[in-house]
Formats: sequence, structure tokens, C-alpha cells
Amino acid sequence: MACFAGNTSSASRGASIKFNEESYVPKFTELADNEKIVLNFDAYYHSEKDTMQIYGVTNSTNGASNKLIYDPYLSYQNNNSIPLNEWFNVNIEISKYDSTNKNAKNATITMTDLDGNQLYTNSFRTVGQYIDKFAFYVPDVQVDIGYMSLSTTTLFDSIDITTEPTKTSYTYGDDLDLSGMVVKAYYSDNTSKTITDYTVSGYDPTKVGKQTVTVHYLDMTDTFEVTVAEGELSSIEIASNPSKTTYFTGEQLDTSGLSVKLNYANGSSKTITDGFDVSGFDNQTVGTNTLTVSYGGKTTTFTVTIVSSELTSYVNDDFESYDDSQITIKSQTLTEQNQDLGPFKLTLGTNKQKLDSYPHFAILTDNGNKSLEIATGGSANPERGPKITLGDSVTLPEFANIPANKYLVFDFDALYQNDTSNVQLCGVTDSYLSTAFNKLTYDQYLSVNKNANIPVGEWVNIHLAVNKKRICS
Repeated sequence: MACFAGNTSSASRGASIKFNEESYVPKFTELADNEKIVLNFDAYYHSEKDTMQIYGVTNSTNGASNKLIYDPYLSYQNNNSIPLNEWFNVNIEISKYDSTNKNAKNATITMTDLDGNQLYTNSFRTVGQYIDKFAFYVPDVQVDIGYMSLSTTTLFDSIDITTEPTKTSYTYGDDLDLSGMVVKAYYSDNTSKTITDYTVSGYDPTKVGKQTVTVHYLDMTDTFEVTVAEGELSSIEIASNPSKTTYFTGEQLDTSGLSVKLNYANGSSKTITDGFDVSGFDNQTVGTNTLTVSYGGKTTTFTVTIVSSELTSYVNDDFESYDDSQITIKSQTLTEQNQDLGPFKLTLGTNKQKLDSYPHFAILTDNGNKSLEIATGGSANPERGPKITLGDSVTLPEFANIPANKYLVFDFDALYQNDTSNVQLCGVTDSYLSTAFNKLTYDQYLSVNKNANIPVGEWVNIHLAVNKKRICS
């Protein structure tokens, strides 16, 4: 039913709905202590101006056309919880009106969408003692009423589970079965009725042991107990491997992160992180080690890798075995020069525009100690200057493949001859190669120009360690 108000509407001119004399509605003062009037209807508001009043309940003031009164609950202007252009339900429950206590609230209004989702609720004191009429008086409004009911209901005092469910013993993962349960609601006069529209809470099919299940009806509750047993275990499997799966010889097993999935005969499962046994760990034998996980008479396996904790040496050369006559790269030529020394490969680039006789490699002897001299020319850059790479016979692991708790260690002695001396350990400390003579790149760690801690004219030891996460020290 569409309810319209004209453009000159007021409370006396607008549309209204009243219950006829045959629809006896008791006054609020006549209600028993355990009795309520329930007014329920669906409404559809078309615009932000839409409003209505339920005289005697939410608003009893008569407004004038120049002084409109907007209902505090049923006016969109005062309650924007009301949706526009869609149906919603209004439920108002009215209890006994106490004329001696002006602060006593005797009504509750609740609005929901048609799926039952609550939009608004509030408690208040009715402005009158009986339902007078529904009024629609604000100019140019349209409110549609799709359904309306008015009833009285007697309040319940308590509920009681007179017969518990047939099934109260469960296996892990079983659904709750309420078959056979009888619940009664009792009125204040001790009369009762059997109810079925209750709800239950408190049951957890994954919690082994005794549980208390609560039955809810309105604001009343009662409880019963059930027991959940472990059930028949059919198999176990690894849900997640331990965080640590690579060990050095001699290290102790760490099962942190290991979780095990338990599969039951009824099709349910759960995952545990403790309570199982792990056996078969051998921290002395290098290679793949298979470990066994045991729980409830079932087993499963996972593997770890054991690596040697001994030091692995890829290159160890102090140049004592070389003579200067063996070093053939003495100056720049028109082509790039390479010399393979076994563990190392020496390379000297070329400068076709201006050949320089100074860039070279040489073996120096000082007090019987030999060292490799590396010199750059006056027009050197990374392409023209000397560089040392590992020989073809040397294979280093990628940083990502360095075993946990191990480092790849670069260790060398160096003597910087002047304050422009610079070294780049490309891929570790600096991989940017500038080809412009006027835009040289100085390594932030291995360049005197960038690191004032490097001494000039004296030997210094450089020790660089890189771990799996490419963190250097």
C-alpha cells in the first residue's frame, strides 16, 4: 500500500492509517507484566524526505505545515540507518507502560533488511499509552507499506531441556546431532510449550574431551554435556617440514616448524605441532638423512641434508711459486690480453686510441716474500685496466646455495701505493663499472678515496665473508 502526502500536507491534512474498532488493541497500561504488543511491518522509502509517525508510540506531536515534526525513529532525516529504495522490516515490541516512572523504557524498535540483517535498534519510552494511528504528513512524501501485523505475546520465564539428545558421545570431527532433544519454554504461570526454533553454541568437533553445549531461546539458556573422543587414526602425514632442513655434521636436530596432519577413519583430520616422536637423525653421515615421525601407532617420514662442517678451500695462493718471468702481461697492446695462472686468470684491456705501456702485472720480491703487483695506466678505466678473475678450474657456489651457518670467505693481503688506489670486488662490494674516464666508480669499502681506514704504503689484510642471504662481514 502506497501512502502519499500532498504538497501542502500537514499533520491534519496528510494521510493516516488507523486500526478499526474490531481490531482491539489493549492500552499499554493494561498489559500484564509478562505480555507484549508486537507491531511488525515492511516499508519502502523513496526519498530522503520520507517520514512517518506512529502516534502514541514514537511521536504524538502535531506539526504545522511551516513547522514539520520529524519522527526520531521513522524519519530518514533523523535516522539514516533507514535504507532508500529498498524494502526493510520494522519490528516494535511494547511492554507495560509505567506511568509512575517517566524514565522507564517500555518499547524496542528494530529494523532489518529482508534477509534478516539488522540495520538499526533502539529502546525508548512510548510517548502515549495506546497506538493511535500511522501518520504521513510531510509534503510530497511517499512511503509504501507492504505488510503489517499486530499481535500480543506472553513472555517466557525460562526454558528447560526436558530430554537430552540421543547422541552425546562423539568421535573427533563428528557433527553435532540434536535428534531426540526436547526443549520447553515456560510461561510465568508455569504453563509451557515445546519449542524448536532455538539455537545452540559451544560444540567444537576438534576439541577432545567433555564439552558443555548451550541452548539459546530469546534471552534464556539451558545446557547439556557431550564428550568428544580421539577416534580411529587411519594415517599421518607431514603438513609442513621443519624450518631447518640442512645441518652441519655434529649439529643437533631442530624440529621447529614441523607439523603433522592426523587423518581419521571418519574422514576428518587435524594438524598438530607437538606430541609426536621423531627418530632416525644421524648428524655424522654426510648426505640425505631420512627421519621417521611416529604418532598413535602410525608413521611418516621427511628428509634433511647433512653437510660437512670442515672448511672447504677453493683457492689458496700466495704467489710464492711464481717468478716475474712467468708473467707475460707487461703492457697494453691492441688486443685484450689474458693469462691463466690456474687458480687465477689475469686480464689486461686495451685502449686503441692511446696505448699505454704502464698498465701491467708483475711479481715483486721483498725480503724473500713475493707478491703480485697490479698497475693501471694514466687513462685507465674498468675496460682498459687490469683485473683478476677466478680460473676456469675454480667453481664457487652461488650465494643462494651457501649452506646455512656457512660463509664464503674472501681473504687477501693488499698494499695501496697512493691515495687514489682503488679495488672493486665486482658482485660483492661494487658491481658498477663506469667506462667514462671522468666518471670513475670508487668502491665504498675497498677504495682509499672512500674508506679512510685503509692505510697507504703498508700492507693490510682484507677479510670478507658472505652468507646465504648475501650479508657480508
